[in-house]
Amino acid sequence: MENIEAEKLRQQLADEVENLWIPSPKLKYYEAGSELLEVILSDEKYYLARKEQELIDLHYKSIMDFGDYSSKHTIVDLGSGSGKKTLPFLKEALERFEGVYYVPIDTAQSAIDLCHKNVEKEFPGLPVISYTDSWEICMKNDFYNRFRDTNITVFLLGSTIGNFSESDSLAFISKFMNIFSSMENSRLVIMFDSAPSEHKPVKVIEDAYNSEAMENIDWHMIKMIDKYLEIDIPLDKLKRCSEFDYSEKALVRWMELTEDCTISYTPENKKLKLLRKGTRIQTEISRKYSQEDIFMIQKNAKTKIWMTPDYYYMCAAFQP
Repeated sequence: MENIEAEKLRQQLADEVENLWIPSPKLKYYEAGSELLEVILSDEKYYLARKEQELIDLHYKSIMDFGDYSSKHTIVDLGSGSGKKTLPFLKEALERFEGVYYVPIDTAQSAIDLCHKNVEKEFPGLPVISYTDSWEICMKNDFYNRFRDTNITVFLLGSTIGNFSESDSLAFISKFMNIFSSMENSRLVIMFDSAPSEHKPVKVIEDAYNSEAMENIDWHMIKMIDKYLEIDIPLDKLKRCSEFDYSEKALVRWMELTEDCTISYTPENKKLKLLRKGTRIQTEISRKYSQEDIFMIQKNAKTKIWMTPDYYYMCAAFQP
């Protein structure tokens, strides 16, 4: 975890801020995090995985109808996990284009290993060029030089964009639009979980995030915060909480102190100030989007949207 992020949270703890900064969402993927997330995907109440698969099954052909068919197509998979969700896109790309490169990026080596295995099983001989790190580190400008003469689709699946702040999601998409502005047939494709509407009750969203599997992820997140920030928030003095924040269009989850306590910063054995009962450490925010929100994210981009018939889930392609 970046030092500046760690110091920011430590300072908030020392300043007795009651509603603490959101730790980097990347922490939940560290160590056993990726395996815990795989468990969630099979949870019956976790509609996001089912709806994403439904959307992919319905629209993968249309989503891959892009670019110059006489050229190769590079598919970059941010946070690839096992790569299973991307298989239909790879299948369609292989049928449409002269050749395909698959570029999975994930922080977990175990996920990358499984991804290689799954892709090799389905498409023997398909070139897989993988990276085990965060996409910010992997995808510098020179990353694209290798694939400049191909069509490029960068996927961010799993409604991961919902974990970003509004400013971070805007910066994330803008960065790609800037890079792609000098490259033909390049785009960013993102999956979005839809905001509550007449078609989608808030309770459906709340139920999806209140399972035992999701609770395990939140406790794992706190353990990773303790480890990577080198602090000692006591787990036995925390309770898990969640609510839907209508102003943010987001399901917010946090751990809340049930009694006063003092924590220390390990490297200097420095005692931070007393933390009061009720202090919150946010484990994750999961933003939900309307179609209007998606178009407003990048006003100058060519934006195309696909959705499930019940309006629960959406996919958007952004092209300069």
